Amino acid sequence: MSISRRDAIKRLEGLAAVVEEHMLKIANHADHPSAMHWRHEIESWIEQMEAVLPVAGKKTEATWRARILRWHETLGGE
Repeated sequence: MSISRRDAIKRLEGLAAVVEEHMLKIANHADHPSAMHWRHEIESWIEQMEAVLPVAGKKTEATWRARILRWHETLGGE
């Protein structure tokens, strides 16, 4: 993947916003028929985030990995 550090961080921040939005939807409406769909979208966005992490720099990567781990834990995975 050919992406600059700046663009990687922008991508991480943009995806984090939609991940947080969907996590809130799941928290507030866990029994909603779309909850599983929201969960799958989150998992897809996290995969995209993990793909750009190596470009973000070591400290930034570590911070984002911790954040992603919390999301996984909240979703009941890993």
